[in-house]
Amino acid sequence: MNSRLRPSISLPVPAVSLVLFLAGCCGGVHAQIKTMTAPSPLNPEGISRAIHILEDPASLSADRAQAVGDLINTGPAAVRAAPALVNALNDPDQDLRANAAYAFGRIGPSAIPTLVMALRNKNPAIRLGAATSLVWIKSGTGPAVSALAAALEDPDLAVRSKAAEALAGFGAAASPAAPALAAALRKPPLSSQSRAALALGSIGLPGLPALRAALNDPDPNIRSSAIFGLGILGAPAAPAVPALIAALHDGDYEIRSGAAVSLGNIGAPAASAVPALLAVLQDKRSDNRMMAALGLGEIGPAAASAVPALQAALADPLPGVRADAADALGGIGAPAVPAVPALIAALHDPDRDVRRLSAFALGELGALAPAAVPALTAALEDPVRDVRGTAEAALRMIKAMSAPPPTAPK
Repeated sequence: MNSRLRPSISLPVPAVSLVLFLAGCCGGVHAQIKTMTAPSPLNPEGISRAIHILEDPASLSADRAQAVGDLINTGPAAVRAAPALVNALNDPDQDLRANAAYAFGRIGPSAIPTLVMALRNKNPAIRLGAATSLVWIKSGTGPAVSALAAALEDPDLAVRSKAAEALAGFGAAASPAAPALAAALRKPPLSSQSRAALALGSIGLPGLPALRAALNDPDPNIRSSAIFGLGILGAPAAPAVPALIAALHDGDYEIRSGAAVSLGNIGAPAASAVPALLAVLQDKRSDNRMMAALGLGEIGPAAASAVPALQAALADPLPGVRADAADALGGIGAPAVPAVPALIAALHDPDRDVRRLSAFALGELGALAPAAVPALTAALEDPVRDVRGTAEAALRMIKAMSAPPPTAPK
């Protein structure tokens, strides 16, 4: 939507840890991938040598790390090494295990038969590594979906969570796993429930019934996870809008904020939620006002009726509310033109985020905000670098959107 410089809408707290796929293979995380790649892909002889090293229990850790790094660099041509890489998923070295999973991702779908078998291995570290590898591959056939759906019942929590994560990456192809994911959504702990919700939202409409049904669960963790999944689903979750509006009044703050986020992610089909969000924008709690502003901005032009209230919120005593209101006005777009004078005034707000997001909103309005050019030009002297950079970007956007279209050559 609007804030490309600052995410204007956040995930519900239970889901924050999973959208970036935090729980990496065997205790590592994706950001910790450390490879020792060769300058060029391995030839057949080099692949055979790497296989030998990985299969040799007496090989040195450094040699195994180099072999895995070389296979990463080789990509799909390294499929012959897939069985040997399974051994590396159980290596004592955490980074090497993570790299082995990444190597499977580089090999791609041709490694799936090996990984399907590995998901049934007696060793939980290998099962976890196989599921992590499928997260990297991000696509799967029927056998992979079936194997991952079965892994949702794995006795090891990490395997169950990673299996749901992999299914989320498969998108619509994972729809046959919807019943298994629906069951996983109701099975603690919260970390695996949230991943199941992520997968249900990612597979599309087949995940909607389970997510809607979970909104009525007495367990707040299940309700919160379901709300997150509906936000991932986006516009197709429109049938759940009435239930999400009701959730804006839930006794649990995380559920209330998650509902506002998900309504925003649903976008224009959630326009019927605007009156409810406007009511929350007047709430005594500042965190409720902030999340209402975020939701309204994400709904976009369909939230045009919220412009006067959001303009008034630019004077809220809490800087966070003022900043989110500015951000929301930019997201609403053209209907927010009447708020341009208030956004110009907000460029002088004592809070840096309010100034920055006001500049951003004016840039989003582009040619509709020519009156902002002098104030944005002055903001190029703001003491905060981010504000200066945003003002400069906004001026470029206004100029670009105001330029006449190029004339066709005669």
